[in-house]
Amino acid sequence: MRMIKNFLAAFTAVAVMSTSMPSYSESEENDADICTAVAATAEELMSAHQDGMPLSTILEVYGKYDGYLKPVIDTMIEDAYSETRWRSEESQQRAIGVFRDYWHLACIKWQRESTSTN
Repeated sequence: MRMIKNFLAAFTAVAVMSTSMPSYSESEENDADICTAVAATAEELMSAHQDGMPLSTILEVYGKYDGYLKPVIDTMIEDAYSETRWRSEESQQRAIGVFRDYWHLACIKWQRESTSTN
């Protein structure tokens, strides 16, 4: 149950940030906040997967979101649930950290590319 609450908190942060900001490139601080929220969501998704939360639960919780980050989060969910579920705590934590950092870096790169084309 704790994992669902954590997932909902991270997911809500991304949803609120994505609907309250008119533009990604409005300021560097907002860009960092979005990437931090994306990383937190990625971490919670992989944590949920590593803890054995069924994909159907994630899809049920996520199905209510229809913001502009939906394609990104759809891909995150697919990626998280395509990864191996590890047995040892150490391997699980490594998988969670790698997944979080991958998505955080991907967000930063995307923002850099999108601001350089404007």
